[in-house]
Amino acid sequence: LALGEIRFETAEGRKLMYSRSDGHSDVFVMFNMEDKPADFILPAGKYLDLLHGKKLKVKHVVTVKKEDALILKKIKN
Repeated sequence: LALGEIRFETAEGRKLMYSRSDGHSDVFVMFNMEDKPADFILPAGKYLDLLHGKKLKVKHVVTVKKEDALILKKIKN
């Protein structure tokens, strides 16, 4: 998602999460540069992992592996 509102959700230590929304799509981008896995809080729902092409269901928390990133697009019901 290249257009739309950008909002920084988490910026602490070596973790960063921001979201982009254009009114039709919501994308959440998470970076974990810590040396251990990190949890990020997301709205509950179904998402498409844009880096790996997998669908996943999030209850409220998603864990990103150490020194990794995750890009999730919310699937509208």
